[in-house]
Amino acid sequence: MKKKWIWIAPLAILAMALFVFLGGELVLHLWNWLLPPLFGWRQITFWQALGLLALCRILFGGWASHGSPRSNMRRRIKERMDERWERMTPEEREKFRQSWRSRCAGFGPPMLTSCDKLSPAMPSITTLDNLWTGRPHTIASALLESDGHRAIVDPGPGSTLETFQQNLQAHGIGVGDLNAILLTHIHLDHAGATGALVRENPRLAVHVHKNGAPHVIDPSKLLASAQRLWPDDLQRLFGETLPVPAENLRILEGGETLTLGSRKLEVVYTPGHASHHVSYFDQAEGVAFVGDTAGVRIEGISYAMPATPPPDINLEIWDKSFAAILERKPSRLFLTHFGYSDNPSEHILLFRERLHRWAALAAEALRNAASDSAAMDSFMSATFAEISQHLPAGEAEHYAFSAGLNLSFLGLARYLRKRATAAS
Repeated sequence: MKKKWIWIAPLAILAMALFVFLGGELVLHLWNWLLPPLFGWRQITFWQALGLLALCRILFGGWASHGSPRSNMRRRIKERMDERWERMTPEEREKFRQSWRSRCAGFGPPMLTSCDKLSPAMPSITTLDNLWTGRPHTIASALLESDGHRAIVDPGPGSTLETFQQNLQAHGIGVGDLNAILLTHIHLDHAGATGALVRENPRLAVHVHKNGAPHVIDPSKLLASAQRLWPDDLQRLFGETLPVPAENLRILEGGETLTLGSRKLEVVYTPGHASHHVSYFDQAEGVAFVGDTAGVRIEGISYAMPATPPPDINLEIWDKSFAAILERKPSRLFLTHFGYSDNPSEHILLFRERLHRWAALAAEALRNAASDSAAMDSFMSATFAEISQHLPAGEAEHYAFSAGLNLSFLGLARYLRKRATAAS
């Protein structure tokens, strides 16, 4: 018996060493063959490959049976991590993510080093810059990931579809990997690419308010209206707008709760900018995706300005939408134009004051000008002068382009005339 063990023990040790060596070599060659050319990640050494093999063994337990002590330990660790994540405030979660980003810095290209994706227990929100007309920080989409579920808030216009697809690819995602599109409203700069994305991925669920849904199914009236506003530039600015099949739509009224992976979003009806506008509230993250309800404010700049295109502007209703946002006490707002605003109450207070002041400017211009054209020129001159007081020349022009000052006048003028007619 002892002689038998003399032979078996060395053979077992040799087999184990051979197994570890072959496993390391397999990981090494697969990594260095596939990942650097596909994603630009650096190559790894044999010892790093062994480390990855051991890490996968610990995290994913490929060789432990279900119910074993090691399997149970992994489950308990994951449960503790989940519990800790749930107890964190939005600020603590963001700080945690930032610490992981700094640890991952240099591992691969910047666009691929977001460690938000290290654990499905940590939902991530990624800002995608669609570079409308080649300008950065003009139209943003939000990529929401949670437990393998991927959703987009406002994919942008058809003219930026290629850039949008490249943004997804930079994060290792294709259109076919998306599960849902969440539209704040159906204006072309927010929703124009939706039909093309559904054509590429027919499984996509498109969430939209009931008042906007008919125009997503048949965008002909929407496009005719847009053609009147941009008679010469519609195609250049917004590209192709395709219809969305009715079976892909998920109709919203406000008051729903959407479950996207482990993420839950409250849907709130927030008209004023548009009669079909909704906002999405992620209470766990403290983020409110407010579309155009909170105007135009480029991330990192404090100035917020109105965008008031026709035909649905209504300031009295808009004020109620402000109240609905503030009631939910979000920590941050996410604006399609553009990015995060970190002090929602101050942002909305200042924005509301400016919105009502611009309405007064439009009313004054209509009273004093000899024609609507002259009134528009007066309004645009006054509002651009205000913007220029707060921003350097380049940013002032950027803001004016993003909002469309001529469209803001037309929307406010229509609102003022409708209000006057109703009062008479």
